[in-house]
Amino acid sequence: MERRISLGDALAAFHQDRAISCAPSTVTLQKRILRPLEGSERPVVAYDGILCRELLLAKSHVQPNTRMTCWVALSAFGRWLAEQQLVPANPMEGVPKPRVTEERPHRYLTPEEIRRLFAVLGQGKRDTETRLILWLLLEGLRASELCAIRWADIRADRIVVRGKGGKVRAVPLRKQVNELLGQRLNLHHGRIFAFSSDALRHRIALLGRRAGILGVHCHLFRHSMASLSLLAGMNPEHLRALGGWSARSEVWERYVKSVREDAAIKAALELDLSGRIFGE
Repeated sequence: MERRISLGDALAAFHQDRAISCAPSTVTLQKRILRPLEGSERPVVAYDGILCRELLLAKSHVQPNTRMTCWVALSAFGRWLAEQQLVPANPMEGVPKPRVTEERPHRYLTPEEIRRLFAVLGQGKRDTETRLILWLLLEGLRASELCAIRWADIRADRIVVRGKGGKVRAVPLRKQVNELLGQRLNLHHGRIFAFSSDALRHRIALLGRRAGILGVHCHLFRHSMASLSLLAGMNPEHLRALGGWSARSEVWERYVKSVREDAAIKAALELDLSGRIFGE
């Protein structure tokens, strides 16, 4: 790639590389954020701190978390330009990060809530399928991963999962899941489930309302698998392998932080320091 490449051409090449290395949703989001630079005839060196600040200031009317998403996209493009030696350094290194809103408490389903979700299911064909879905979600599968499972992915003791960014991992094939799979008529090829991710999310939300639990969604089961496993003392390295998290993942750090807090609260209540002091 020549150094005199235009900013618009550099952006097009960046999007091509991201399409190879990133999830489609990430590519679509970054394209939307970087759209003001599309087709620009300015030299690539025009992508500097001044231009980056202007692009961020144009987002001053949006929520802080959205501005942070824009900052990340601009920084990803700047870092790519630096790696391609089209600019001396990532121009975003000197641009301050937007302040984000207060972090929401990490939520996960309790064992009692999980039992309530299973309890409302009957013996009909649809409820049997939903029972299988719940077991798979409790392995930490994302909605898109669950919908993409094929019969060829079922092995003797595990299920092969194709996750974000093309990463492949495996989750255990438990007895309950194996029995439910055996009840489904199939030709042992193609996808196990015929519905889309959106249809799955709708079904899980309805199930939550049937069980009287507000805010139930597919990804909440992934949160719950991680948190409950850590609380039960599972080796974090094993858990990361099952869920496909990296050690530096911000989401993983949230799980660990939340579980440590919950474990600390439980330990403090069991200790009952005030009772020890006052003899209550």
